[in-house]
Amino acid sequence: MALHQDNSRPTGGTRHGVPSGALTTVIVSGTKPESPIDTKALRDGCMAPPEREKPEDRARCVTGIDGLDNILSGGIPRGNTVLVTGSVGTGKTSLCLEFLVHGAIAGENSLYVSVTENSDKLLSNIIPYDFFDRKLIKEGRLVFIDLPVIYDKLGLEKLEFEFEEVNILITAIGNIVDELKIKRLVIDSITSVCYRLKTQENIRDFILK
Repeated sequence: MALHQDNSRPTGGTRHGVPSGALTTVIVSGTKPESPIDTKALRDGCMAPPEREKPEDRARCVTGIDGLDNILSGGIPRGNTVLVTGSVGTGKTSLCLEFLVHGAIAGENSLYVSVTENSDKLLSNIIPYDFFDRKLIKEGRLVFIDLPVIYDKLGLEKLEFEFEEVNILITAIGNIVDELKIKRLVIDSITSVCYRLKTQENIRDFILK
């Protein structure tokens, strides 16, 4: 999964040039051999931070997961993109859900975009977790949307997306984020989306925009 701070949507003050209320995105990715994602290119190229800074000099996006926040010196550095991949059953989705729930508890509207699994089924799986609180959904602080629903509304029926369709999808997700005032976004999983995006350029555009 990739954690990406989108500085194009400033909603508050700044610290070290990073908007304090900017959108933080988590994108889940599997590690199947046939995955269309060039993770090395994303890690070594377009997803690298512009410059290295000392941990204490960076604003942090607290995940709420103690062990992870400790390792990251207080949370994810705002303005960075982090790509994390794992095989089935390693807890990628659970980590993402906890990231969203803790954000919602802290007052940050959070959105989960499910690419393949039905949101109702996903909800039934996380209800037993101690960190989950159903009132977050009732209050609109935690929102679940199925990506196939977005495809249908946009008329995106092709198995392969061209540059124009990629931009239409990016704009649609961005509009939802703006309308709901989302601060934390999860797309699970990017691997399934990438089979439609095909080219590495389209994949990078989708992730980074």
